[in-house]
Amino acid sequence: MNQNNPESLEALRTQLESEKCDSVQSDSNMISVSDMIKDDQRAKISFRHSFGTNSADNDESVSIDPSVEDLDVSNQWYSRDQRIYALEIEAMASLYPNARMGFLKNGSMYWIVRICPNIDKERKNWTLLAIYDKDHPSMKRGGSVSIYPVLPNYEEMLRLINNSCFVKEKIRYIPHTLRDGCGQVFLSLCLPRNEYRSHTKIPTVATYIRYAESWINKFELALKDLESWSRFCGT
Repeated sequence: MNQNNPESLEALRTQLESEKCDSVQSDSNMISVSDMIKDDQRAKISFRHSFGTNSADNDESVSIDPSVEDLDVSNQWYSRDQRIYALEIEAMASLYPNARMGFLKNGSMYWIVRICPNIDKERKNWTLLAIYDKDHPSMKRGGSVSIYPVLPNYEEMLRLINNSCFVKEKIRYIPHTLRDGCGQVFLSLCLPRNEYRSHTKIPTVATYIRYAESWINKFELALKDLESWSRFCGT
């Protein structure tokens, strides 16, 4: 098994937090969208190991090696439908061209994306980790992509709230967040029905990230005063 693929979500988050994402750019197992999509910006991707498809015969396809040769990908969504994989890459190339892609050792595909919201003329820096469920695309409740805050992480977000001048009692829980089966916190996003693609009925990962940006904007504004925080909490 490729030792450079992170063992788990928790291990990847710990790595990113400790490195402050500075070394992500040189990680050979993370692939930027710009590396995948050439001058014409078309997402016609073909894997070198091909996942049993024959798309390599297409002269217009781009051949990449996403470092999953030694992983068990038989039950992963991208091994079943290369068309959906290409749509995901195309969406990220359009909205988040500097995002970087990788794979956990269990085969789960993920994206690391940095966003810089401007809140009251002040630039904020966030790093998000978007991880696909193996059954993506799925219309199940909550969708099939989870967005995890990495920088700041959940504990740092709590400190931001509790260090705000309007907080009178210590806040121990951030609204609109959930925990996965391993206790890792991800953002609770509510995508409206009209965001679902007409041909697959499922939004791409780029759509999830866009709504995560909206979540973050609301969170950052909520740190300004008690009224904004109460509005964020829905009280």
